[in-house]
Amino acid sequence: MTLSVCMIVKDEEEVLGRCLMSIQGVWEELIVVDTGSKDKTKEIASAFGAKVYDFAWCDHFAKARNFSFSMAREELVMWLDADDVLTEEDCAKLQRLKSTMRDYDMAFAEYDAGGCRYLRERVFRRECGYVWQGAVHEVIVPRGRIFYSDLTVTHKKGKKNNSMRNLSIFQKQIAAGEKLDDRERFYYGRELFYHNMDTEAIAVLEEFLGGNGWGENKAEACLVLYRLYGRRGETARARGCLVRSFLFAKPKAETCCLLGDCFLESDLPLAIHWYETALALSSEGELKSGGFVQEDYLKFIPCMQLCYAYDRLGNHALAEKYNEEAGKCKPQDARYLYNKRYFESRK
Repeated sequence: MTLSVCMIVKDEEEVLGRCLMSIQGVWEELIVVDTGSKDKTKEIASAFGAKVYDFAWCDHFAKARNFSFSMAREELVMWLDADDVLTEEDCAKLQRLKSTMRDYDMAFAEYDAGGCRYLRERVFRRECGYVWQGAVHEVIVPRGRIFYSDLTVTHKKGKKNNSMRNLSIFQKQIAAGEKLDDRERFYYGRELFYHNMDTEAIAVLEEFLGGNGWGENKAEACLVLYRLYGRRGETARARGCLVRSFLFAKPKAETCCLLGDCFLESDLPLAIHWYETALALSSEGELKSGGFVQEDYLKFIPCMQLCYAYDRLGNHALAEKYNEEAGKCKPQDARYLYNKRYFESRK
């Protein structure tokens, strides 16, 4: 099947060429929608054979994405951001996916955002008329015949985005009398948290937990509330948020590690239980849940914490073993190397 790759961009001259170079040969049509660039973004896109269109920015990502899809003419449509890349291996996977899509309507792919991984809706049959929703953190609601591919899109952050952009868009929506849906309230609460507007963030996220939002988002909201209450010194309430997350989704490695941290100085056996629970979870299982997967919490962090815990208990052999397991993840990490020298000095 033929493929249109659709992008929305603005002032991306630093990274756009890298992205387009990485996907050469996988598309039949390249659509680049520019929302107001003042640099050489459009010239770079044109040099790679893109059809370039202008779109007046209106503080609404879904509208821009939908415009880009409306320009596509091939059988399949796929979205990318300017700071995304595909490896040579993933380009081959995409070529195979194009033929597989004869039996499916939409395909998910892994999104690797540098230590945080999750699944995103990525490739669609154009005839199905999929529509983006949401002014910020736009999404296409899954429907039809869905395929979970082995394709990975790698996000390589370039320039720093306007940190206030997303929060400002949400605030403009609210000021205009628009009612945020459950998903938007979750992301609005996170933006408030990022900007240290703690009282407002707590109110929004607590309201979100009482609504009909997705369980994975509710579990993530509990982790944000854990940090919010922790910043206010409300330790008991913060810890309660970690346990509360289990009401909405299966335990995540990150949550288990944070629970272990709560008991690291007061109850080592209990702390060890939670770190070992984190180690027992698989990245594949967490990824398929649809939520965010924080890679370090699956092995490196619990192994480092188990090293510390067992060393305090006097079981130095087991402590060293866990340190070596952590080193397999990050062989140049200063903490691992410090521990390695410590254990060597004991011998």
